Amino acid sequence: MYFFSFGLFQVPLGLLLDRFGPRRVNGALLVLAAAGGIAEHASRAAWRRAVTMLVLGVALTAVKSLPFVEVSRFMARTSSCVSRPAVPLPTATASCRCSPTASTPACSTPPRV
Repeated sequence: MYFFSFGLFQVPLGLLLDRFGPRRVNGALLVLAAAGGIAEHASRAAWRRAVTMLVLGVALTAVKSLPFVEVSRFMARTSSCVSRPAVPLPTATASCRCSPTASTPACSTPPRV
């Protein structure tokens, strides 16, 4: 039940993160995770444990997705050329010339043969 709800909540979580931001969403989901953990500890019946596992699956989805959102926002804020490859690849189809003062990278794509 945990992995089922974890997988189903991936897309809605992305929409929530884009709309409300990672801090608000993570705070709300961590409160939900704490409540789900307490409810699971208190539950005795199998169906109640299944319900709490669904709740925990939804609540702990942010644990996986939130670091990706934070890193992408940090990179967009601090990097002057996001499309610049970290290591030059010999098979690259585009070249990107970046200057520290440029607001957008000057990338060019070679003509196709």
